Amino acid sequence: MKIPGAKPYCPDIPGLLAKMKAVLESGRLILGPRNEELEKEFAKYIGVKYAVAVATCSAALEIVMRYAKVAGGEVIVPANTFVACGNTVLYAGATPIFAETEKESCCLSLQGVTQKITPKTKAVMAVHLSGLPMPEINELRALCRAQQLFLIEDCSHAHGATTHGQKVGSIGDAGCFSLFATKIITSGVGGIITTNDPELLRFARSVRHQGEEGGIENIVNLGNDWLMDEMRATFALHELNFLEEIIKERNSIAEKYRARIARMPHILSNAVPSNIRHSYYKFLATLDETVDKDKLVQSMKKAGIEMNTLYSKTIYNHQAYQQMGFSRNQCPVTEEIMKHQIALPIYFGMTDEEITYLMDTLEAGILEHTNA
Repeated sequence: MKIPGAKPYCPDIPGLLAKMKAVLESGRLILGPRNEELEKEFAKYIGVKYAVAVATCSAALEIVMRYAKVAGGEVIVPANTFVACGNTVLYAGATPIFAETEKESCCLSLQGVTQKITPKTKAVMAVHLSGLPMPEINELRALCRAQQLFLIEDCSHAHGATTHGQKVGSIGDAGCFSLFATKIITSGVGGIITTNDPELLRFARSVRHQGEEGGIENIVNLGNDWLMDEMRATFALHELNFLEEIIKERNSIAEKYRARIARMPHILSNAVPSNIRHSYYKFLATLDETVDKDKLVQSMKKAGIEMNTLYSKTIYNHQAYQQMGFSRNQCPVTEEIMKHQIALPIYFGMTDEEITYLMDTLEAGILEHTNA
């Protein structure tokens, strides 16, 4: 049996193709009604005034940081996240400062942020890792307001996730969502910015299209080619209609995982606070120190199951960052967490047979590769 690390869910393909056909027949492939409708509906779903569709989440992050005028300053970023979070800080002209993550959630630690704030700090990027809203996000928002720091939510994994009933992407000054092929909903590739700030709306709309305002002959900002085309907007809008259904099923699968893992030795499911709705981009669990994680991962792959850590190394340990002079071992707590963390695949449409096979294989692998 083969179980992929991620599997996109695309319901009603005939209906989607009909919508795509209508776009092609319209002759309007960029900056059209599908983008406008996606932005309107996504903003409504998240609970903000504005949304801006862009080419990628990386573009969204860079646009937001440029708006926040971080150039020449520092942006605090969790050490355990996708490398784009650091890259976009650099592209925006700032220095990424890597902070520790919290052990239970694997999200950014409020204490870790506090320890890294300096007079040069301009912004903080909170990543809702694996689909779990950062448990201390409201406290972080209060800290950022007190320190006059711009709070960016990276919601790449967390479409529809909530904390205290509020959706991620509506808590900070701006939210950035990914519509990449592996994400909870997708347009193949794409990104969306969410905000209540009309000036950020204006800036993002300009910068995504070479910096124009009111027409391509009037360039008012240094921009880029970061538009989302009408085909991808149609795809994303179609997927958005099914997001609540997708989250419900992912949570149902996660509960089956959790119940089974509770009976296994040498592994614990990561806790989810009662005030949070997880969207389960991935299901995180922690192995104890007696388990040889590398051998376990290899045995799962041999059994046809794509499983690994969510990220194999901290951003600053990537070769490119080492070549730029970033020091190693900046966040020892995070590195220790990552040594024992695994991310189980989870996706809409998983059958009970697949779930049982995954859990049986995981348990057998743990028993085989435990050095107790």
